[in-house]
Amino acid sequence: MMSRADRTAVALTSCLVVALGSASAGAAGDPKLPPAPIHPDTLPTLVQTWSLPASLAPKVTNTYAPRMMVRDPLLFINDHNGRRLIALNPDTGRVAWHRSVKTRTDVAFAFTPLYYKRRVYVASDGYFHCYDAATGKQKWQVQTRGVAVNGLARSKRHLYLPFIRVEKGEGLPGVQIWSVDRRRGRVEWTAAMKALTDEE
Repeated sequence: MMSRADRTAVALTSCLVVALGSASAGAAGDPKLPPAPIHPDTLPTLVQTWSLPASLAPKVTNTYAPRMMVRDPLLFINDHNGRRLIALNPDTGRVAWHRSVKTRTDVAFAFTPLYYKRRVYVASDGYFHCYDAATGKQKWQVQTRGVAVNGLARSKRHLYLPFIRVEKGEGLPGVQIWSVDRRRGRVEWTAAMKALTDEE
């Protein structure tokens, strides 16, 4: 026969088991509760599913990594090394199209593509390009006066392109901003933003 102390211990243990079971059920059924933390050792092993053909980047001329953006159903990669814009299926890696991106020199740069209204835009050293996002057909090309930097801003009708001037491989102080009609590739205005000096 169990003593009073033993019966009390069993009862408390039963209550604890029931309480833990209820809490677990509540956590599983309550979407507001945060998920349980995941330890790095329990993460699944990464498996490579596809790789980009090396033939699309025939030579390495740029120290910057490719810039990319995704717009269903395509992933757009601005491959600075091979001077190409590549559109591919992000699930399979199958290339839908790729186009050579014209540049003026071999200077290093990095520029993220912009997708808007079924077109994709990229800029390089000396040129600003617009392509049909589905087919890769070039819609227009504008010659600029420097090296594009970072990426584009846009409004409903205009694209805003920042670039810097380069001489003898060195970037000059200040940034140029061009406003370009996104449909026709027409430059509508330009502005120079001078670099601040120590005295200013």
